[in-house]
Amino acid sequence: MKFREAVKRITRRIGIYKQAAGLFRWILFWSVLFRQVPRNFNLYLYNHWVTGIPIYLLRLLWARHILGVTVGKGSFLHMHVRFYGNVVIGEDTVIGRNVVFSGETTIGNHCSITADTCFVAASHDKDSEDFRGTYAPIHIDDYAWIGMRAMLLPGVHVYTGGCSGLSL
Repeated sequence: MKFREAVKRITRRIGIYKQAAGLFRWILFWSVLFRQVPRNFNLYLYNHWVTGIPIYLLRLLWARHILGVTVGKGSFLHMHVRFYGNVVIGEDTVIGRNVVFSGETTIGNHCSITADTCFVAASHDKDSEDFRGTYAPIHIDDYAWIGMRAMLLPGVHVYTGGCSGLSL
């Protein structure tokens, strides 16, 4: 009961319309509820259901508050962007459709990540006897452009103003 009363007080103080207040209450309620749900289930819900919803604000709120993805001011996530790891996205960056983040990835400010790009921060060591897994984060500096269908593999670092139109 205390949570509902607090939300009502906040929405009254803000002075927004009744419909917007209802939506705000609904988002707050579900964000608190889904924080208690295991991360894998939240990833499943986002990657298979929420990412296909054509309402940008809903996708952004879910990615930020439920999945914990850091999305900078002015950045845009197109539909069908999937997250399978820790991702940090800088300011004024555009992430195109069907981009997949698998593993730890950091993207700087004012970048353009074009459609169907894959960020894969884990792989296997082909020279190892037991085919041991390897891992290295992917880092993209400011003002970089990643072309369509590029695949960035573990440890890739795209420097300031860099351009990638092929698999690295």
